[in-house]
Amino acid sequence: MALSAINGAQLEVKFSTAVDESSVIDSADGTLKDGVFTIDELTTDGVAANAVDDADNLKATLSEDGKTLTINADTYFDGRYELHIKADSVATEDGTKLSAYSTVVTVKDTVKPTVVNVTYPNNKTARVNFSEPLSYEGTVTAVYADGTSATVSASLNPGDKYIDLDLTSVTANKDVTVTIVGAKDKKGNLTSPNPVTVTVKKDTTDTTAPTVQSITPVSSTAFDIKLSEAVKLATTADVTTPGKILVGATDVTSKATVDTTDPTVIHVTGITAVSGLQTITVEADALVDMSGNPNAQTSKVVNFSADTTAPTVTSTSVQTINNVKYLVVNFNEYVTPQAGKLLVFEYVNENGEKDSTTITTATSGGGQGEATLYNPVNGKSKSIKININNLASEEYTVDLVEGLVKDLFGNDSELKSDVAVTIASAPKQEVLLDADGSSGNDDDNGVEVVDNNTLRVHFKYPLDITSATTASNYTVEGATVSKAEIYKNNSTDGYIVELTLADNTVEIDGEYEVTVRNVKAKDGLAMETAYTSTETLVENVVPTIVKAELTDLDTITLTFSEPVTNAAADTDDFELLIGGVKVAANDTITTAAQTTAAKTLTLTLEANVTPDDLAKGLSIKALDTIDVQDANGNVAVVATPVAVTQ
Repeated sequence: MALSAINGAQLEVKFSTAVDESSVIDSADGTLKDGVFTIDELTTDGVAANAVDDADNLKATLSEDGKTLTINADTYFDGRYELHIKADSVATEDGTKLSAYSTVVTVKDTVKPTVVNVTYPNNKTARVNFSEPLSYEGTVTAVYADGTSATVSASLNPGDKYIDLDLTSVTANKDVTVTIVGAKDKKGNLTSPNPVTVTVKKDTTDTTAPTVQSITPVSSTAFDIKLSEAVKLATTADVTTPGKILVGATDVTSKATVDTTDPTVIHVTGITAVSGLQTITVEADALVDMSGNPNAQTSKVVNFSADTTAPTVTSTSVQTINNVKYLVVNFNEYVTPQAGKLLVFEYVNENGEKDSTTITTATSGGGQGEATLYNPVNGKSKSIKININNLASEEYTVDLVEGLVKDLFGNDSELKSDVAVTIASAPKQEVLLDADGSSGNDDDNGVEVVDNNTLRVHFKYPLDITSATTASNYTVEGATVSKAEIYKNNSTDGYIVELTLADNTVEIDGEYEVTVRNVKAKDGLAMETAYTSTETLVENVVPTIVKAELTDLDTITLTFSEPVTNAAADTDDFELLIGGVKVAANDTITTAAQTTAAKTLTLTLEANVTPDDLAKGLSIKALDTIDVQDANGNVAVVATPVAVTQ
């Protein structure tokens, strides 16, 4: 056997001979077979691998030849992982049981998603399929072949490997070019290339109605409805009409929501607690598919049996999230964290004596001890994270006490004793996620967008000037960083580097990848790993003069490369040269006020142009104080004098 990573979303286990699919995959839900596989996150240089769900819950597929098992992450793989396969659990097609297997794989999720193809699940949707699961659909623009705008919107269920484009408002049988900027995978890697361009077309009509395949209780107060295809709830009027979704005779329609990652599932939560056999009815027209086809009436009898099994801890890890350290605890089922639980973290102090720090859990308020769901989906998670940011760098053990969480049926979790918790020593230079805005950055992100041409990077420690001002240590995908400078100073105002982007290098509004690497702290310690974020940038293509024409004896009309404005009539934008020399008769030129953007702009001369002036030749030169700009605030650039024609 051999283990390898395809990308940050998938691991591959290769067998030397074909294996029986039923021994590795649960046919009921397509997850790894319960109890066969274990995937443990390992720590490298004090940094834990990204936490993934318990292996029993991870989706998997087996190749047609039965030799390659592909395991899909619920979030993404990044770091070192140890895979265990239990002895005598996996069988070959002839029934031979395989021995136990263990190995370690290192995954560095730097692979960028790429477009595979475009398919059409219905007549109103074009599906852009990617090479791996995505977390964000980016910004979308669309045009017909003749250049006119088309109305297309994008949607993504995070974790899916496709972006759906809504073609409802598109003219049928006409090619539409769609540009997607800033789409990214679960790790945050942007697509390659970015932007992505595809051609789509509205096709034939889908007339198949969605059907109810199953109804499954998930607690005494909630159940799931599984449909044959992706759906959205019916119109507001339909949803609020009593009797669309019923438990017995009780209307629960208003408590129904479509799953954010799987639109074939409807969650009904917060109903009055029930038990035993119940009749659930989904009336006609309660749901519609993506082409507008409504469902037919369906009734099913389901058993809300009581769950009395306590949730158990499956694994733990220490993770840094938005620059805060958390203890992440994974359980074998969906859970809810509880307040007021005492966690005693024991360690050996510098005198060799046993010492301890106690943390009390809270479910809100932030700060030390706050316990909340970790990476919840539709409000549910099998993991919690506990804020331990104030714990010193030590090797701890802690008992995860009984009742730290409850499952969805109200059962207290079991005690988990002597859990090892390692708090790493102080890090090297790193980008600071300045959530409180004290340094002018309030977006929980280390990179601050100031304007179309300026970014600021916030660091945690004093800066080594040489490495901090080396422009090549900063990259913005698709743009050019022309300059890196210390912003304000390198002391009490924070450790901030201001980046200048070269004009004309951001051509489309959208999300772009920003990477910071090799910057050192003042004592010479460099960043351990590159920091990458995605930032929403506005295009910085500057307007230029395409043509300057003398349209009256005292009037010059300028034509720009794009629509421009001029806030108020002024004389500090241009000067007139006659024969290459500024003359007293036309010492000033007035630029007309223009608050509605247009490609032309009028200049009024101080004196009429004479035949002698024309013979010498006229040209327009921009002043340093020019403030003519496009809709995004990019000021016009006129690098050299522009000849004025008649």
